[in-house]
Amino acid sequence: MTEYSFPITAMYIYLTIGQLLVAPVAGLVPQGFTVRQPKCIYLVDPGPCKDWVKVWGFDYLTNRCIFYYYGGCGGNPNRFYTKAECLETCRVYDDPNHTRRKPDDDSDMFEKDIDDWDNFDL
Repeated sequence: MTEYSFPITAMYIYLTIGQLLVAPVAGLVPQGFTVRQPKCIYLVDPGPCKDWVKVWGFDYLTNRCIFYYYGGCGGNPNRFYTKAECLETCRVYDDPNHTRRKPDDDSDMFEKDIDDWDNFDL
């Protein structure tokens, strides 16, 4: 009877599992997008629990941090307790040669509208 030996190292297992976990998420990011941290490409997820806490999540399609209510368990790593932490971790700054919108647009008003949702009651 012949014995076969298949030495599997911990590093091989770690890399294989890592590829299985990251590949599906990485496939969701459109080409041409830059992401600073892998956790920034997850969609915000409040989780299954009901202990609602206001947190911030990064939306890589708009390059903005948005707030949502986290239930206290589950969810994913795209969760920050301050907007500043979210922006510092995830926001991508454009190439200086990239054409930007005109300064007279209403982007500040849009940002204010998003922050006004704090006053919304369920």
